[in-house]
Amino acid sequence: VGGGPAGMEAGIVAARRGHDVYLIEEENKLGGQMLLAARPPGKSDIQKLTDYLTIRARKLGVKIELGKTVTPGVIDEMKPD
Repeated sequence: VGGGPAGMEAGIVAARRGHDVYLIEEENKLGGQMLLAARPPGKSDIQKLTDYLTIRARKLGVKIELGKTVTPGVIDEMKPD
């Protein structure tokens, strides 16, 4: 699952339902387009959503890998169900 807000929420829901979740993000930071949205003056509170989702995901045991591109080989190494 990617590291934008939708991917993080999907990972959170899947983890809450008992699944092992790997959240792999190509960038070195979670947030996706939210990172850009938080840049303009007066929009810094948007970063709080990304922080909140990151904390929730980690508390639920979502495995987060940053700076990694997903390839078929990466998926094979994970041995998914």
